[in-house]
Amino acid sequence: MQIDVQIDQISNNKTILGIFIDSHPVYWTAYAKETKDEEKIRSIAYQPFIIQVINKYTQLRLTTADGQEGIRKGIKLLKKKLSPDLDALFEVNDLTEKIADNMSKSKYRF
Repeated sequence: MQIDVQIDQISNNKTILGIFIDSHPVYWTAYAKETKDEEKIRSIAYQPFIIQVINKYTQLRLTTADGQEGIRKGIKLLKKKLSPDLDALFEVNDLTEKIADNMSKSKYRF
């Protein structure tokens, strides 16, 4: 399995990645949201990459509410569909989580 990552846009407010799994695209997008109650709260809205891949390549339709149990089921199905070795997918998932964390801390300065 070959995975290529293309950064289309990256900033503190919006990030778009094109992730190509054997030349088939999965687009990961994250947006900043700010709420103002007594203090300003910054959150990042995105769907975890691994859930997007599970939804694309299996019959499951997961959301973040399905939690770890749903992801475990999806990973078993992905191993049958794509490859028994999903380390590269997990590394890309970790990358997207790190980007979302950096966005929440406004670490991208250009």
